[in-house]
Amino acid sequence: MKLFSTCCDYGTFTIRCSRRICHAGFIRRVLWHPRSITVEPAIIFFCILSIISLFSLGGCGKKGDPLPPIITLPEPPAQLTYSLDSDNATVMLRWTASSSATMELFRARVRLSADACKGCPLQFEKIASLPSSISEYTESLERGFIYFYRGKSYSGSNRSESLSETVEFEFK
Repeated sequence: MKLFSTCCDYGTFTIRCSRRICHAGFIRRVLWHPRSITVEPAIIFFCILSIISLFSLGGCGKKGDPLPPIITLPEPPAQLTYSLDSDNATVMLRWTASSSATMELFRARVRLSADACKGCPLQFEKIASLPSSISEYTESLERGFIYFYRGKSYSGSNRSESLSETVEFEFK
């Protein structure tokens, strides 16, 4: 028992369908007719092109410029001040915290000598990371240095782009 048969006549295709399978296997159980169906190659090309167009244009719509994610950066700490206790060789730093951001403190120091490079970039190092509930920090000092302190606030993975003002003092 033959399920289908095909023949080609000078650029046209004749498809004979059975109850289960059509010639190319595209459509099942749609055509059931004992006679031949003739399909022109131009119609096949147009159908394939239409199907490809439908799939490729499915995501089209009004496009706009890409938008960056909305990230709220915390404000840098404000009013960074210091007070020296030269008897105990300590410095107390105070600041006004911004919202509920965590504070990072950074310090740089330069030796008090004639060979110190004036105007050279400072090497700041992170000395503390403090929660928003703390707004002061005490640190021991070593004599013979110029100290520089500044702070930066962050909330989660969002870090403030700007630093607080830098405080500077000599400790002889």
